[in-house]
Amino acid sequence: MKWIKPGLFIFALIISLLGVHWWGGYLKNRAYETWLEKAELETNQITNTSFYWISLFHTQLRGLAALFYGSQTITENEFLNGLELIEEIESESVIPLSNVVLLSVTDSSEADLLLDVVYSSDIDTEYVNSPMIQTVAELAMENPEEIVLGPIHRNAHGDHILPLAIQVPNEGTAGILLSLVNLTDFFSDLAVLYFPDGVQLKVSQTISLPGKGLSERVDSLTFDSSDFGKRAVTFHYPTRSGNAQWDYYWDISTSYQGGINTALGNLIQLGGSVLIALVYLIISFLAYQNRQVNFLVRLRTQELAEATTALEKANKELEELASHDSLTNALNRRSFLEIADKTLATSERSSKPLSFIMIDVDYFKNINDRFGHAEGDSVLISLVAVFNQVLREGDYLGRIGGEEFAILLWDTGIDEATLVAERLRCAISTERFLVNNQKYDVTVSMGIAQLNHEKGDTISQIMKRADDALYYSKRQGRNRYAVYRDEMGK
Repeated sequence: MKWIKPGLFIFALIISLLGVHWWGGYLKNRAYETWLEKAELETNQITNTSFYWISLFHTQLRGLAALFYGSQTITENEFLNGLELIEEIESESVIPLSNVVLLSVTDSSEADLLLDVVYSSDIDTEYVNSPMIQTVAELAMENPEEIVLGPIHRNAHGDHILPLAIQVPNEGTAGILLSLVNLTDFFSDLAVLYFPDGVQLKVSQTISLPGKGLSERVDSLTFDSSDFGKRAVTFHYPTRSGNAQWDYYWDISTSYQGGINTALGNLIQLGGSVLIALVYLIISFLAYQNRQVNFLVRLRTQELAEATTALEKANKELEELASHDSLTNALNRRSFLEIADKTLATSERSSKPLSFIMIDVDYFKNINDRFGHAEGDSVLISLVAVFNQVLREGDYLGRIGGEEFAILLWDTGIDEATLVAERLRCAISTERFLVNNQKYDVTVSMGIAQLNHEKGDTISQIMKRADDALYYSKRQGRNRYAVYRDEMGK
């Protein structure tokens, strides 16, 4: 029976050793899983940050194109003002974005487009007729109102360039608004700001080129952080933007975050005599790691919230600029007609009256000819200020042409509309406008028309009747208004 106690001791020892070995092995596996979770969380957040900025390139280019939507001829001032707005949005980030150029298509009937630089922020004029720019320009011409991405290529300096393009009107013909994103600078800055030690990023672009004889084109860029050792694992995050797919491949080396920490598990496996101390250290270590992960999650969440707020602000500003006339801040023609269509539908459903006033500035050409267009612009700005003082809440003012304006009066019959017109005429005729530092009398002529529910009028028909009444006012001597009658349209 004497062998029982030694046997039990040996058995207990073996069980203890096996338990310690199992526990140590478990801790090593857990450390590896935690290490992987941290790497996946951090690389996924950096990928989201990168793709957020790539998406913002689309938003900025579409917003810039929207600014030029109502212009038949895009002036240099309009182009520079649009760039200033983009630069204000970019200044909220330390990551540089892109160069912008407006191209004219001088002959789209040839096999290769003939592209000329109209305005540019910073680009070599010979570069625009390179094969890669030709490709994205042809895609933009074939897909109007769509932002298209071209294949990544290298410029003369060896930088990777991503071209984006959208078709815009210019001088009565199609133009192309081109944005050239320097991906080398972009990802290099991203690496400096966000990459932890021990990671390597490979970005691959797969782009569809319909009608170009190519089903896809793939280009890759690779960026390393410092201290990249032996690769341990690779994470793949596929994303899509427009006609391109972006694949992010993150190689995580064994040196990431100081390496996979298995020291605690090895120490536990050395013997059961230090088991309690090692358990305490493990608990403390895991608690510290948990706090670090929670801190990084909160930090990345805050950064994402700030970036989202900045994007919403930028989108709101772009939407406001796209819907209002850049000179007078009145509604532009497109936005005014959209509101008019919606109001007309509401008026027809509720059977409420709806009236239009068309306004034209008398002898406005004389002001431009005598004093210059800058003084004419000043008069238009002052006129809109007077209009806004007289108009009621719920009335809509839009700039339809150069010196021509339209007013939409909701729930307003013809009698009340004439009162509004008279108040406008009196306010303008008594106002002393400042032209060339001298007081100058300005008058307007107006035409009034209202919705005929029985005829099922369209906005164009109502505005045509108001326009006929306007020209009747001009023939009667100007500085007056007229209500449309059937004989005016003959």
